[in-house]
Amino acid sequence: MNDHLWCRASAPSNGGHWCCLPVAAMASTSRCSLRHLFLFIGAEPNTNWLAGVGIELDDKGFVLTGASLRASRHPLEASRRRVYAIGDVRAESVKRVAAAVGEGAQVVTALHAALGRMTVERERGRTAQPSRQ
Repeated sequence: MNDHLWCRASAPSNGGHWCCLPVAAMASTSRCSLRHLFLFIGAEPNTNWLAGVGIELDDKGFVLTGASLRASRHPLEASRRRVYAIGDVRAESVKRVAAAVGEGAQVVTALHAALGRMTVERERGRTAQPSRQ
């Protein structure tokens, strides 16, 4: 087995095998046949824009969530209430698609609970106000 890092893979060709072209030599005709392909993306977060809206990031630019912020936070909740981060963008995530899918399912449940609490709080606020008669 050989590792080919920093390559561009092209679609399967003759015999259904993928081809790998080294990024540094894109003009080159050097190719290798691949039977297995592992993609690793998400190692560099694209989160610069979040700093301007009050979302705390770690020193590498990943979104801080949960207990790394405060003990009272949902494990996937960011520094702003009811804002969640999942998958590769989250600090301390495992950087795998299946994990991100599971985190997404957790956030759906957390959002339903948060919206339910907001509705209850709003209703309590209405009943606590004096009537206008």
